[in-house]
Amino acid sequence: MLDSTLGELQAALAAGRISSVELTGLHLERIRALDGKLNAFITVDEDTSLAQARAADARRARGEAGPLTGIPLAHKDIFCTRALRTTCGSRMLEHYRSPYDAHVIEQFERAGAVQLGKTNMDEFAMGSSNETSYFGPVRNPWDAALVPGGSSGGSAVAVATRMAPAATGTDTGGSIRQPAALTGVCGLKPTYGLVSRYGMVAFASSLDQGGPIARAAADLALLLNVMAGHDARDSTSLERPKEDYTRELGLSLRGMRIGLPGEYFGEGTDPGVLACVRAAIAWFESQGAHTVPIELAHTALAVPVYYVLAPAEASSNLSRFDGVRYGHRAKDYADLLDMYCRTRAEGFGVEVQRRILVGTYVLSHGYYDAYYLQAQKVRRLIAGDFAAAFGKCDLILGPTAPSTAFAIGAKIDDPVQMYLNDIFTIPAPLAGLPALSIPCGFDAKGLPVGLQIMGPHFAEALMLGAAHGYQQATDWHRRVHGWLQRAKPDDLMNIDIFFDLMPVAGDAQLGHRLHADAVAAASRTPTFLALLAEWVGGLRPPLGMFGALRSKEGRVDLKRGGLMPIVSIARTLALRVGSTARATPDRLREVAASGRLSETDATTLAGIHADLMTRVLRQQLIDLEEGVRPSSRVAVNGQPRNAMRSLARQLRTLDEIMNGLRGAVAG
Repeated sequence: MLDSTLGELQAALAAGRISSVELTGLHLERIRALDGKLNAFITVDEDTSLAQARAADARRARGEAGPLTGIPLAHKDIFCTRALRTTCGSRMLEHYRSPYDAHVIEQFERAGAVQLGKTNMDEFAMGSSNETSYFGPVRNPWDAALVPGGSSGGSAVAVATRMAPAATGTDTGGSIRQPAALTGVCGLKPTYGLVSRYGMVAFASSLDQGGPIARAAADLALLLNVMAGHDARDSTSLERPKEDYTRELGLSLRGMRIGLPGEYFGEGTDPGVLACVRAAIAWFESQGAHTVPIELAHTALAVPVYYVLAPAEASSNLSRFDGVRYGHRAKDYADLLDMYCRTRAEGFGVEVQRRILVGTYVLSHGYYDAYYLQAQKVRRLIAGDFAAAFGKCDLILGPTAPSTAFAIGAKIDDPVQMYLNDIFTIPAPLAGLPALSIPCGFDAKGLPVGLQIMGPHFAEALMLGAAHGYQQATDWHRRVHGWLQRAKPDDLMNIDIFFDLMPVAGDAQLGHRLHADAVAAASRTPTFLALLAEWVGGLRPPLGMFGALRSKEGRVDLKRGGLMPIVSIARTLALRVGSTARATPDRLREVAASGRLSETDATTLAGIHADLMTRVLRQQLIDLEEGVRPSSRVAVNGQPRNAMRSLARQLRTLDEIMNGLRGAVAG
């Protein structure tokens, strides 16, 4: 259930295979298990989340449900919420409670979505690594020593680790797309003005734009359907007819013109990133799209232009935080001026103070014309480059970031190097254009790479359609995060670590037995763990069986066939050995023939599957044939036929794999 897309969750809720309370509980349990290590959330209020989930279930029972009713979401802690504090990742607003909801929050509330919590972020959205937060850095799930990108790093990590099915973010210079690329998820920055900024704490008002982060392009379309729309309270909100952003998800790519800017494929971009992006472009060409070389001549000037304009606007926007009306106030001060100075010195972090100083400087008398006015002129030139390019092409493709995730602390003391990480994401906001990032592969270090797709104003549906087509043919966006993927098999000796990623508590006796078998085999070869993870992780029971097979106490009843603990353990193993493949009879014979799998390991592996997986799957098949779904409130009618076919197919596959293994060992 945690790996399901929004569309799949929507169908499960509509069919009654799981309730919003159960679904929300699964994600809250996931947050409790993982967030202590990743620091993706600043505020979580389980009581509030579950109350909203109960309200969503009641709404569905009345027949008033919409597409996102009952779906739990995480929100970047820059959107004002009445139910939860809004900190912007700053000491200045550490205890601030907004008296109103942001427009985006209101829209999701009307849709019946559930708030899981507020996610960590760079302080006041100023940063590219999520290291400037007063509440500590967010860690990348692919390697906890690396940054997740920023400033919406908390939202990206929450989605990447399945702590939330989707999340909101904001993008000023790439703060949705860059963390999406660095964590292996999808993120969209809409056309400027498409999503209201009301209640979104301002950084740079002419650049800020809210947008969604999710696992798939189709999910982004569902979220944008809710987020987009005119709001009279925001003077920059565009008044235009409502769109259905899912309408192009079946888009044909034949004849599409794809622009390739030479400036995005030159020196300074990691070879591993370029290789993944070029492979993605080759796929688009294989579908009948045509590539067109284009020139975005002023790309190199985008970073200096941005870091004149954005700090200038920030220095004005952040002047409201003075300790008088709300937020932090210094305890000791001599007079009003001293109170202002001490409050801002204590309340703002180093990066925010740096940008306020730069912004104030470029707006000061004698420097306004030399810096701010010149930057605005170059901004117009950058927008002109895009206008000319879109006369030749329909979409522009390129890397989202010049590199994959870097180490925490590696660039924090070198602002220029940190700022250059945004070189490919900054141009779109300067021109007010929509842009999205989707996963397109991994570099040699096993870190995710993002493909950026940019379009002309209001081309969100076209971009999402192209991205969805790519994701129908690839599975980069479905790859589970590599939590501790470089850990040695010895780490499995720790039973607490072994159960760390289990989203639902399972049968303790079974868990300890599987743990003991895994540790014994891991001491000989990690191949055992890889194959175990591939086999079990490849079994996909019908959606809803995870939730439907939970007992009243919230635990999975393995005697009745629950798969959640087994699949969870298998995926944990997969993450630890970096396994992404799927086991097949041919693969097993190849592994056995190479000598990487001993007869002892093969026998142990066969025993686990024969004793656990076959019994579980066959019991589920019996239940379905009898027309009974254990612990389910929903009558089994037309759906079980599909479920039985799926289970029967899995059993045949399992038997084939087992026979292949036995044959390989015997040979």
